[in-house]
Amino acid sequence: MSVEPSESPVISSLLRLLCNEQVILATLSVLIGVAAAYANIVFCELIALLQWGGFDSLGGRLISQAGQ
Repeated sequence: MSVEPSESPVISSLLRLLCNEQVILATLSVLIGVAAAYANIVFCELIALLQWGGFDSLGGRLISQAGQ
């Protein structure tokens, strides 16, 4: 039993909502924001990894480590 979008008010309302440009842009902006947040986390972890590998310390006292 196939349901045509014009026969079901729920499906036609859902299709109309998904074709709305504002909904598409809002969803896209949320996805870009989440991706940027995760990219920031990865970037900070890479900085910590480079500090640990280069200075053998994860702390913020790199100047004291470099002076030894």
